[in-house]
Amino acid sequence: TGCDACSAPCAGLEPLRLDKQLKVAMHIILTVPWLSIKYQGSIFLLEEKSGDLVLFSHVGLSDDQIATCTRVKPGFCLCGQAVTQRQIVFASQIDQRHDCIYPGMKPHGHYCVPILSRNRLLGVLNLYVPHGYEKNPEEDAFLTTIANTLAGLIDHRHTEAKLRNEQEFIATVLRTAPSLVVVVDQE
Repeated sequence: TGCDACSAPCAGLEPLRLDKQLKVAMHIILTVPWLSIKYQGSIFLLEEKSGDLVLFSHVGLSDDQIATCTRVKPGFCLCGQAVTQRQIVFASQIDQRHDCIYPGMKPHGHYCVPILSRNRLLGVLNLYVPHGYEKNPEEDAFLTTIANTLAGLIDHRHTEAKLRNEQEFIATVLRTAPSLVVVVDQE
């Protein structure tokens, strides 16, 4: 059977999972031609229970980077400082704020951009820049816009998950409701 719009056979396409969407977003961000960033970055999401950042999506990171930065406490290293300050944290080089050290680490800098939705922190976008790179105000504005877009995507996915859980709960109640309903007459 075809769809109403064109009567061609339609394939059921499932939406991409959040991790896949964020990986695609990372690739797009890292390939913007006028951004002076390396093809290396990550997105951390805030784990509400612990308050830690958890590495959720990454591109171009080594196994040692992944192992070292899987979980970051608020205030720790540059990404954790972006959590506590709720503003972009920039470093042109490895300095005293760079708490995460891993084997084979080469000189570099960072943009750590908080991902905020309605003043609620959802995570941090972490991008690598060449060692000695000078911060650019236009990049700050662009990266803030990107973080806001990511926040909308993440927030939308969280809302979808909540609605799905509520729908599953209601469906369970309705499935079990007939066995819970008792009909009595006056006698």
